[in-house]
Amino acid sequence: WLDRGKTRTLDRGFKHFEAWRDALIEEEERDAHKLDRKISEEEDWLRYGVTARRKRNVRRLGQLHALRDQRRQEKARRRPGDVKFGQQEAGASGKLVIEAKNISKRFGERVIVDDLSLLVERGDCIGIVGPNGAGKTTLIRLLTGQLSPDSGSIRLGTNLELATLDQSRESLEDEKTVADVLTDGRGDTVIIGDTARHVVGYAKDFLFKPEQVRSPVKVLSGGERGRLMLARALARPCNLLILDEPTNDLDLETLDLLQEMLADFSGTLLLVSHDRDFLDRIVTSVLAS
Repeated sequence: WLDRGKTRTLDRGFKHFEAWRDALIEEEERDAHKLDRKISEEEDWLRYGVTARRKRNVRRLGQLHALRDQRRQEKARRRPGDVKFGQQEAGASGKLVIEAKNISKRFGERVIVDDLSLLVERGDCIGIVGPNGAGKTTLIRLLTGQLSPDSGSIRLGTNLELATLDQSRESLEDEKTVADVLTDGRGDTVIIGDTARHVVGYAKDFLFKPEQVRSPVKVLSGGERGRLMLARALARPCNLLILDEPTNDLDLETLDLLQEMLADFSGTLLLVSHDRDFLDRIVTSVLAS
């Protein structure tokens, strides 16, 4: 587990990870509580127990300063930042979201989709799984009308507001700034529901530093680009959310919060992922290739 600059190792399978991680966090919190209690006792001594400037008292005062420094460092290490998600949902779509009838798609001799029929209704959370290169992203593009099938038909429902997080991050323009991406180039304000947020404050919710807001996308790391795509997708009103490998490059804390947000999302979700645990927690049905 690579966490806040430390690497910890568990010599067991991944299914044991979360319990192990939670136990370590609880241990950290107990240690922090003990440290706070020790500092409180020493501060009481400082206020009421010092009778003379003896060497012992000077040494003890130095130890108190060291304890306070330790607490500051521990707090800084335990809280690298806060991610806050608030999906801006559009009005409800019609009951029918997507209807595919006998659709097929091939590129040359390679068959991507063959005679697929699928009905997606409002509120469905569908996971799409399969090996790399199987055509999961192509299927998403077919189902959302971005790509036409070679045969069959696709019908989209009414009042659809679509937001997409793609796995390649290619829709981010390298020369644009973080602020431009989040505001679509319209000043310094991001509208979340009925609330206007300053772009710096909104970006900070996704762990961006204020000075990064005016930086171009091309200087961001893979993880930062992933968070920026997520921040942009969640800032747009939608009732049909397309997440294509959303867990790529995201840290565990961000994944937990994304999971909570998706659990509260009342619209329709199409989710492509290799993360079995993430899928099990979110989707109501699975389409496998």
